[in-house]
Amino acid sequence: MNQPGQVGLDGRSSHDANNNHHGAGGRPKLEHLQSHFSHIAPHLKAHLTDREANPILSTSEPTSGYLGPLSHAFINAYETGSRMGLGMPVRVTLSTTESSLVVLQSAPSDHQPDASVARQAPSSSILSTDSGPDTSKMLVSTVIAPAGELAEARVAIWAIEDVARRLQTSLEK
Repeated sequence: MNQPGQVGLDGRSSHDANNNHHGAGGRPKLEHLQSHFSHIAPHLKAHLTDREANPILSTSEPTSGYLGPLSHAFINAYETGSRMGLGMPVRVTLSTTESSLVVLQSAPSDHQPDASVARQAPSSSILSTDSGPDTSKMLVSTVIAPAGELAEARVAIWAIEDVARRLQTSLEK
């Protein structure tokens, strides 16, 4: 980060940049984050929604018809995978033969188990009677990208996961 009075890459002083792009406490405003994602990955559609598919951050029209069903489909896959004893789902990737698009989704959490826990053998029962993880505060990250830009989509989903974790942390305070 620039020291006070220094000029950043955009030609503005760090004081001006902080006043234009950050809210109280120096936290980035959501409008700035949307603009940032749109700028670094113009061909990708990035979304962050709550469990009810209410948009929190979106680089495209958040009222578009596919955002809600995609978020709900991810939550269903997340809950089913958990009930099957597969461990806590981390990410879902959807690609088809009919489309030139790929969809990556995740539910970032600071409480995700490490890889060794996630690889444990499932219990003897295929479906557990446990209701699965608490998804009431879940945030769903979604990236829709051209299939040829899968690497960029992965980087974008990691960035959105980071934003979601920070948002969850700030809401818990």
